[in-house]
Amino acid sequence: MSDQTVVVAETMFERERVTSALEAEGFRVVTGSILASEKAADLAVVKAIIAPPNTVVTARAIDLATSLDVVTSPVIGVDHIDVGALAKRGIPLLHGAAPENYIGMAEAAIGLMVALTHDIRRKDQGLRAGAAWTRGPGFLMSGRTVGLLGGGRIGSAIASRLEAWGCRILVCDPALVGSESGHRWQLVDMPVLFAESDLVSVQIPLSSTTQELVGKQQIRSMQRGSWLVNIGRGGVVDEVAVAEALASGQLAGAAFDVWSSEPPPTDHPLLDDRLNVIATSHNVGHSQEAYRLLADLSVSQTVAVLRGGEGTYRVH
Repeated sequence: MSDQTVVVAETMFERERVTSALEAEGFRVVTGSILASEKAADLAVVKAIIAPPNTVVTARAIDLATSLDVVTSPVIGVDHIDVGALAKRGIPLLHGAAPENYIGMAEAAIGLMVALTHDIRRKDQGLRAGAAWTRGPGFLMSGRTVGLLGGGRIGSAIASRLEAWGCRILVCDPALVGSESGHRWQLVDMPVLFAESDLVSVQIPLSSTTQELVGKQQIRSMQRGSWLVNIGRGGVVDEVAVAEALASGQLAGAAFDVWSSEPPPTDHPLLDDRLNVIATSHNVGHSQEAYRLLADLSVSQTVAVLRGGEGTYRVH
């Protein structure tokens, strides 16, 4: 048994489940508010931090947590955590890269693609407005050329499902260049991806090199009447440029689950009802199954490292 302190953010999904499991293992659980307060005395005793995306773990908090042994993100993304500060001290960073996580995101991404190509949002709006027949028909998703910016776990899961629909799949991912994917994908550079795709789906993390990676130039190079989906991270795509492309008809529709500022302000240009945008709040691929599994995984990985073992899914 142990009386070591573990920080569990108040916004952690299944928090009671996580807290109960840690306490049953003998750990003392405190709230994430001590991260924001950055009080040296409070942070000095912290051995582990479990932080979901809306809980920021700063370099200063990490420096003050002089007993820190591990930080865990219950989801795949870690851009809310100062990775460099952890690496500098050699502190392991774990994340929730379990299959249930990225499968849910892949399913949701394809759902967004189908909703866009079949113009579901405008058909729904038309019916609610009293129209007897709303707009014209949409387009088949089957057989389309789909560009995937990011061919990691989520991108791979999207591609494997779209293959069954006869889609031509283009993938841009520097990490895959020179590798054998084992799939019927075509690895291309960004200009080809945006120029030849009927629909582009973005699922890459935010970093200094991916900030507004998809900007005006890329969006303008897309075929007129194409679609864009962003399930990666806010800030990767220039949101104002997308709004302008939608208003001009360059893009027929877009779906955003992630935003440069979360939640986005109510006057955000992409939330203008005149634009064909499906907007969700960074939870489009979440599922009850994944929440429970990822909560349990956060506990088991964190406890394993605190007891001298290894985490299953390590960022570093």
